[in-house]
Amino acid sequence: MSEPSVPDLAWSSALPDPQDRSAMPPSVPPVDPVSPVGPAGQRAKEAEGAGQPEPDEEQSDEGLLDGAEAEGPRSPVDRRRAATTVTRGEGFVAVDFDLGDTALPGRGGFRAPVRGQLVLPASGRATKLVLLSHLRSGNCSTGDIADGGTFAYPCPAGSTEVRYDRGWRYLAESLARKGYTALIPDLGPVWVGHEVKGAYDQVEAVLKIFGRQRDALAGAVERGERSFGTDLRGRVDLRTAAFVTHSRSGYAAEPIARRWASGPTRIHSQYLLAPALEDSAEDPYGPMSAPPADIPWLTVIGSDDEDTGPAGSVYLSDHLGQRRAAPAGAVTVRGFGHNYFNRVLSAARADDRMGCGNGCPGAREHERLLTRTLGAWLDHTGGPRRSTGIAALDDVRAAVPRTFGGVPARWLIAGTPSARRESVLALPQAGTAPGRARKTWTASGDATARACRHYHPQDPTRRPGSCDETTMGLVRSTTNLLQVRWRKNGAVSVPMRLRHVPEGLALHLMPFGATGEDSPGTPVRLTLRDTAGRTASVDLPASDPALANVARGERPAGFQISTVRVPLKRFRGVDPAKLDRLTVGGTGRAGGIMLRQAEFTGGGTGTRAVGSGDTGRDEGRGGTGRSDRSGTDRGGASADRAAPGGGEADHMLSATGGHTLSAALLSLALIAIGLTFVRHSGARRRP
Repeated sequence: MSEPSVPDLAWSSALPDPQDRSAMPPSVPPVDPVSPVGPAGQRAKEAEGAGQPEPDEEQSDEGLLDGAEAEGPRSPVDRRRAATTVTRGEGFVAVDFDLGDTALPGRGGFRAPVRGQLVLPASGRATKLVLLSHLRSGNCSTGDIADGGTFAYPCPAGSTEVRYDRGWRYLAESLARKGYTALIPDLGPVWVGHEVKGAYDQVEAVLKIFGRQRDALAGAVERGERSFGTDLRGRVDLRTAAFVTHSRSGYAAEPIARRWASGPTRIHSQYLLAPALEDSAEDPYGPMSAPPADIPWLTVIGSDDEDTGPAGSVYLSDHLGQRRAAPAGAVTVRGFGHNYFNRVLSAARADDRMGCGNGCPGAREHERLLTRTLGAWLDHTGGPRRSTGIAALDDVRAAVPRTFGGVPARWLIAGTPSARRESVLALPQAGTAPGRARKTWTASGDATARACRHYHPQDPTRRPGSCDETTMGLVRSTTNLLQVRWRKNGAVSVPMRLRHVPEGLALHLMPFGATGEDSPGTPVRLTLRDTAGRTASVDLPASDPALANVARGERPAGFQISTVRVPLKRFRGVDPAKLDRLTVGGTGRAGGIMLRQAEFTGGGTGTRAVGSGDTGRDEGRGGTGRSDRSGTDRGGASADRAAPGGGEADHMLSATGGHTLSAALLSLALIAIGLTFVRHSGARRRP
């Protein structure tokens, strides 16, 4: 299988390691975790705008709970706004602003400052807007940040406030040099509470602060107001915005897309870095709605992340049945962690990874990966050019890439909107008992197959329908799966009746039953049969990232659902228009897989599930996406069609096959009948 090349994406200059302060050029200073504007004297700053004096250093510690975490931020009602400062650097203008305070939604009378960073290109007009929402970490330091911090606002006496919005200043400057305007609110005070939805709703607070800052930016751009201390008239296009999150901020991705869909600034693209998303409908903290169906959505996960782990990938695997008008994917990059994407934490050497030695990617590599891939994603989903390394998300004929930003990676691709999708194996979505799956598969030879699921790690109960445990490593999935095991050449077969001539076969799976650390992975044989009885097989190698044995030295050793694509032209000798059976099995030695979904894809528009009893409970739940229920086929499976694409998403992504006349007429008919909107709000608790 050929591997598409990943271009060396434009990047303005080699970024020095933030841990090596001597290597920092004046144009890219390190962020001082305890200084409001970074080390003095490294940049010329102009004070444009009449900010009020800085607040007194002596601040109230009201709201602290016996030195432990505070319930929430209690900004003093008489807090004085900090002065606005404007920094001019190579290719960018950066504004450190303070717009005052706001009351947070919920009980308790909590208040937080509305402040942050605005970074835009040094020249040009109507640049595209990117909203950057940073992680949660201790925002008050009494010493070394690597030892952790206190969650409080104001910070208690003897500690210093930490600003994680400034830890993403390097990212904003990189985006500005590419022609984007970045807005980064300071969310440290918002994240003070332990619970996302406790005494106050942190997601609602994030949305309120972004809304306040967006409105202030509109006043500056459209009416010439001086809230940001410099002339911004006509400088930013506020009709759409990309939303970028890190860690806990991922909880805000679906709500802001839904809430802003009918507002003056629509979210048109989302990039979630190491998100803290609910990973199961039976998670102790409750289920979470599917990603927005009409917005390009990508989550990026470090394989060695010891904070949120693979939650983003596990979450997406729960929603593989969702009908989508825009692509969605999760990519796991080898060796990367959680903290080093924020320069405040990397400068303090606050590495979340366990046992990470000299061979691990450092701060420089984390920053390079983020700046390169985010820039490529923004270009691909609405910017000036497309990225061939990301185009596989919406091209069914493209092989799944083995890298991301030049780093070894494995992908989960949840739907290709430009193609017809027909699922021949679609197990019930998460939250439904495995036993409810209608059995359409047949095991043969020395194979066994059964529907099951792994439950949340915090649930110690061995429940009916639980999957067997792996012999090596951990299973990082809590959705329903088909567990297939064989001793040699056994297999599982699924009958099918396709309505369209497919171009490709996509499997969402993970290896199971690796025999030890010396095993490279689990090779799998795929066989197609047509109605004339002709068969053709393709062997997937153990080296494929989706089948590799991650128990071989990867930290943490976690098996995740990943995607394999095989073009139908590789199955020579069978008629793709007359396929009637898919067989998945062994190639001569013991092994097994956990299979989430098998689907055939082709040109045109539309999705349709054909096969084993998918309940459809998650389909169409994605915020602003449209959905309809079009009845049942003769085999009892739901026949679901994708609704027309949502606005700008249609021309942001290239279609691999044109709309046929029949598809167009079908879409018009569905619109005439009326579409059902299914929406779920998404704020949930998580520590």
